Amino acid sequence: MIRRIQALFCALMLFGVAPAASAQDVSSLTARATAILEGASASGSEMQTLLTALAQAQDPQADCMAALLLRDIRRDTAQALPLLLRAAQNGLPRAQWELGNMLLEGKGTARNSAQAAEWYRRAAVQGFAPAQYNLGVCCEQGRGLRVSLPEAAVWYERAADQGYPDAQYSLGNLLMRGDGVIKNPVRAAELFRASAEQGYVPAISNLGQCYLDGHGVAQDPAEAARLFHVAAEQGYALAAYYLGECYRNGLGVAQDAAEAVRWYRVGAQNGYGPARINLAYALMTGQGTPPNAAEAAAWYRKAAEQGETDGMRNYALCLLRGDGVPVDAAQAALWLQRAAERNDPEALALLRQLRQGAE
Repeated sequence: MIRRIQALFCALMLFGVAPAASAQDVSSLTARATAILEGASASGSEMQTLLTALAQAQDPQADCMAALLLRDIRRDTAQALPLLLRAAQNGLPRAQWELGNMLLEGKGTARNSAQAAEWYRRAAVQGFAPAQYNLGVCCEQGRGLRVSLPEAAVWYERAADQGYPDAQYSLGNLLMRGDGVIKNPVRAAELFRASAEQGYVPAISNLGQCYLDGHGVAQDPAEAARLFHVAAEQGYALAAYYLGECYRNGLGVAQDAAEAVRWYRVGAQNGYGPARINLAYALMTGQGTPPNAAEAAAWYRKAAEQGETDGMRNYALCLLRGDGVPVDAAQAALWLQRAAERNDPEALALLRQLRQGAE
């Protein structure tokens, strides 16, 4: 793959050869490129002039910015990759990280997790926090590397020490569970708070869970509900589900079935399986909303299709009873079988009853 990119670089006809630019020139060029990447307007002719000047500057930072303009503004990864590779090979950590991202995602090149992890490592050892975080993810998830939770924790820690919110959140998760590190809910909650204060939505939600359950902090359902609300307002499905639970059970807020349904719906619409199940149940029983068996069955099915055992069993019951869908015992049996394979005792019992009735 690297040889192919190098060949592409040799084939670039857009850029000529010019003397190396001064440090001041490079700084001005990269500042303008950064402004465009952040949304500033630029005419086609200005963009072309800037790209040419950057590519001719013979500077890794200039190469990197030219590559990002080509990739993100012109959507031309074929010309971006050779410039990004040159900057990465010249040791620029931002370029190494960006190249790792493209390799990991298969963006403009063949997907190669092992090479992605290697580029992340090159940038990480230079102290580049985003690469330290991504290398931690590779270690935690086994992407291009063998799974190693202790090593993941090391890299998350290095990025977290630099205030990188994603790493603070991920290290907090390891500490809360005791995965690869000694379990430490107090420090986990501190890390969630540090990340949350930077606006990282998953951390806001996790800090809410800490307050709801009293993990690492004094239990405070009202503060939990407040944090869930902040995250749920931004469409974070898990927080919306927990906020629905708070309203359903009167945890930190006045009990309100309609509000519970409202937030379950937000969680359901954003793909969280348990929220889909709770919304379906409310619709089927008319708790906090007018009953609607057809919509309830549809949400149960969506939960079932994403692997939720409760969704499988409840959708099967809809099919058996004709609740919101036509009766279909054969399809019900299929869903019950899937749930039974996940060791769901209720599904197994229903499946046995169904088979006995068919004999």
